[in-house]
Amino acid sequence: MKNILKLIIFLVSIVSYSQMTLKKLNGTIINDGDIFTFNVATDPGSDFGFVIGNTSASSITVKTKCVSMVNTSGTNVVYCVQPNCISSLSLGTPFPSLGAVIPAGGTNGNFDHFENLDTGNTPGSNVEYVFKFYQVDHSGLEIGTPISFTYRYTPALTDVNFESIKNIGVILKSNLVDSNLEINVANKTEVRLYNLSGELIRNENLVIGNQSIDVSNLASTIYILKFKNSDGAEASIKIVKK
Repeated sequence: MKNILKLIIFLVSIVSYSQMTLKKLNGTIINDGDIFTFNVATDPGSDFGFVIGNTSASSITVKTKCVSMVNTSGTNVVYCVQPNCISSLSLGTPFPSLGAVIPAGGTNGNFDHFENLDTGNTPGSNVEYVFKFYQVDHSGLEIGTPISFTYRYTPALTDVNFESIKNIGVILKSNLVDSNLEINVANKTEVRLYNLSGELIRNENLVIGNQSIDVSNLASTIYILKFKNSDGAEASIKIVKK
């Protein structure tokens, strides 16, 4: 009998910890680990709206916090979780401080949103924020399974300059790439591929003539190609991996 009672308590606790939901304004479920990408850092294009829901028969309290920031100080944002709004983020600080109370079977409305207005400490590189949403009990202690997602600002591809690489003897067939980089070089040339966080992804030494570099295993995003020919001349260009 005791074992059955323990099992019932355990099952009830699991159910109680599954009360929070998180969705986009169009009703799409936001799953733990999702990444949402924006290519502008101005209103309204950078605005990301979400809805915190409660599937249980009693009210719940939900808090959020930014657990990671990349290429930003978090000072040029708009973050609203009713009834509060803030214009800067501090890592690990719960928001709202007292939590948002979500009514039984209801939502926190459709005004909750995050908006990034920061183009980054390093221009041309990604800006990222990782947010965690979680329930708390009456003592303010975290309960249940949290949901985290990444908000990513990727600068628009506005500075593509084929002439700069052509001047050092490099011709790129297209900056929109599917599975292979098609390159023609007039001199022996080193090519380095970086992501927008500045991490070196690939390094190749090209001989004179037409070259094909397999990039089919790379994630679909923006990268930077940097070329240096045998005379020491350098140039770079952004590419989009489809």
